[in-house]
Amino acid sequence: MDKPLKIRLHVLSPIHIGCDDVYEPTSFVIDTDKKKLVSFDPLAFIRTLTDRERQELTAIAQKGTLPSIIEIYRFIFNKRSSIKGNEISISQGIIDRYISVKSLALNDRNIKQELNNFIIPRTAYHPYNNTPYIPGSSLKGSVRTGFLSMLALGGGTYKGLDYILAGNKPNNSITNRRNARELELQLLEGSFAEDPFRMLKVSDLLPHTNVRTRVLYAINRRKLDGSKQTRGIPQIFEIIEAGSSFEGVINLQSPPSSAGIKKPIDSLGIRAFFRAVHKHYARNYGVESKIAEQLHFKMPRPLKSHGDMKETAFLIRVGKHSGAESVTIEGNRQILVRGPRGSKEIKDHATTIWLASEQAKPENNNGLFPFGWAVMEVLN
Repeated sequence: MDKPLKIRLHVLSPIHIGCDDVYEPTSFVIDTDKKKLVSFDPLAFIRTLTDRERQELTAIAQKGTLPSIIEIYRFIFNKRSSIKGNEISISQGIIDRYISVKSLALNDRNIKQELNNFIIPRTAYHPYNNTPYIPGSSLKGSVRTGFLSMLALGGGTYKGLDYILAGNKPNNSITNRRNARELELQLLEGSFAEDPFRMLKVSDLLPHTNVRTRVLYAINRRKLDGSKQTRGIPQIFEIIEAGSSFEGVINLQSPPSSAGIKKPIDSLGIRAFFRAVHKHYARNYGVESKIAEQLHFKMPRPLKSHGDMKETAFLIRVGKHSGAESVTIEGNRQILVRGPRGSKEIKDHATTIWLASEQAKPENNNGLFPFGWAVMEVLN
């Protein structure tokens, strides 16, 4: 198949895709009335200052100490009404923390730690207009994992894969492989130039409708007792909100005979390929839904408007904190689990789950959501 397919990604739960860029504490201000983080150009900000204000800011900056950064925080905050920039919604819990950090005593020993914890990673975005997008490489990685997982479940053959896609229980699965790279070589019968996935082309997905971002917390809960938060420090980062949608193009090309690809994916047919990906994520969605019932967090639901599930619309999971089970191959998972007193153990499942939260320490799990869930709809 060489005809590109137009796809639309419907975001079901918060998605963060790292881009090695952050909101620096001295290049944003939080408008506590609007509940917005305003990211601004520091040079443009300085040009708005009077001579006296520039002298005041210069004097603070020349101190070169950690407490002086808190003073810069306060200086910028006092000018917030005149600052223009890119505005992002932000949770009340982070607003409260910002006020707390800004109000630290200048002799507080925790200044360095507090400042380091308040550098906010951005989700992938286009620098020229600050709009978020879904990198094609991220979506392709998710599709690859889902397909390989079901291929392993079917015994590594397309005939076996067809067998389980028809609703049959697997009877010849490839399991307990310790080396992930060797497992992929076995499943695909080739690497690099002979890897059939090099014929799968996925464009970046650009904003379609209702695309919004928000800054919130990620907190870690134990699966067996969701009332207990783990020792992990709550993380702050920017996410793409549920309800956003993106569009792009995916193309599964037929390899030339000279390519040496022994297991071309296009021989399956694009719909069977997508159904295999869907089955992997649907299985994980079912497991996570049971965890949600036990821990009382909210599981996102696909809508009829997203398309006919398994025919034109398929579950997918992308981005940070998508869950170890979603990003590993079924039957071959080796997940490092950290226990008390620095102990470590390898298991076939994760014992904790990361959830999106408005607060660092919510009273209950009712307002929490898992990360990364989306529906990929094929439009033609």
